[in-house]
Order: sequence, then C-alpha cells, then structure tokens
Amino acid sequence: MRQRQNNLRCVFRTVRQIGKKPTHSCPNVPVHLSDGQPCSSADKELECWCSHYDNALNHAPANPCPDLDSDAANATPDTGIPDDAPTLGEVQRAIQKLKNGRAAGPDGIQPELMKCAELPTRTALHELFARVWKQVECPLNSVKEL
Repeated sequence: MRQRQNNLRCVFRTVRQIGKKPTHSCPNVPVHLSDGQPCSSADKELECWCSHYDNALNHAPANPCPDLDSDAANATPDTGIPDDAPTLGEVQRAIQKLKNGRAAGPDGIQPELMKCAELPTRTALHELFARVWKQVECPLNSVKEL
C-alpha cells in the first residue's frame, strides 16, 4: 500500500484550472415572474425587466431640505468631474470590477451572471443608462426596444 505524501501538485493544478477564464458561454438563465413561475415568452421577460427597473430606479421624490438647498446654491461645481452620460467602456469596467461570490442585491442579479454575459449586458445597460441620463427617469416604454 502506498503511503500518502505531502504532494500539493494536484492542489495547485486545480487552483490554476479554476482560475482560468471559461472557454464556453453560460447557459441562459430563465427570468421569473413575481409569483415564481418562469416567463413563457420574450415579451413577458421584457415586461419583467421593465417592472424590475421601474421599481429599482424610479421612486417618489424626497422631502425638501432647506439646509441642503442652501448648501447646493452656495456650492461651486467641480470641473474635474465629467457630467456627461456614462460611456460603454465605463459600463464594461464597472461590470468587470464586480466580485464573484457575492450575494445578489435587491434586484436578485448575481455578479457572476452579469460577468458571464458581459457583451449583451454591457450593451443593454449602456443603452438603458444613456436613456435614463437623457430622460432623468427609467424609460419604461423604450426599454422593450432593447
């Protein structure tokens, strides 16, 4: 019978294999309705996403605060900070910076899901962010066009 040795070669090989980028695409993950049933069509999926982003991004305005209003009136703008819409590269870098193994946020989307489908995710999010930037609220009707 062969005795065990402290050979870590197998461990390092496994760690290297796990750390490699995947060579295959991730399968599509079904979108579920609020009652837990999977969506039956692409139109239903778009409606679910519209509802999700409407609830996540649009909310009632806050109560006015006189102290903040006066501070804002007296503030000078910082010219070093860009105030234009986010670029596709900025959206891509933000997705790439997401850390794996984290819990999903209130939207239920895990970081791995967004990173796995980075190209369609960044394109769709960039279009959505650009529209939100222009309209100053989530464009419910035009999200279906994405």
